[in-house]
Amino acid sequence: MTAADPERWKFCGHAFAAERYGVVPDMICFAKGVTNGAAPLGGVLVQGRIHEAFMQGPEHVPELAHGFTYSGHPLGVAAANASLDLYRDEGLFERGRALEPVLADAVHALKDAPYVVDIRTIGVAAGIDLAPIHASPGLRGARAFNWRSSRRIWSFGQPATPSRSRWP
Repeated sequence: MTAADPERWKFCGHAFAAERYGVVPDMICFAKGVTNGAAPLGGVLVQGRIHEAFMQGPEHVPELAHGFTYSGHPLGVAAANASLDLYRDEGLFERGRALEPVLADAVHALKDAPYVVDIRTIGVAAGIDLAPIHASPGLRGARAFNWRSSRRIWSFGQPATPSRSRWP
């Protein structure tokens, strides 16, 4: 069984990151992106064969019993409907795919900058690894990503945060 948990799916230019790579998972869990983070809502999509397997139990057993704290909450559902309409009407996935090479070219232009060890991009997200300062892991990144640079990035309307992860 393959399960996908596409936390960053909206950055990949597709509704789900699995689509980008041609993967057809048995289950997809989703949450933040479906409402654009405006309200809590989560869900799980399952292949028909999995659903059918759960539907074969005795009469007294709930079918495919699962739930989330905010399952089906009216505010969350309204936010999801509005977000999904916006994704469709504004062509956000298509726009993300169109912007991908622009961002990749701009970020990869930094490959020869001092201390840059690795650069990765996927969709409209990028990761830049910097060589650490001896005995002070994370300090170079903290210095590179100071308050002024984060303020400048936010002024363009784009959130940016330093990360310890290796994503993307």
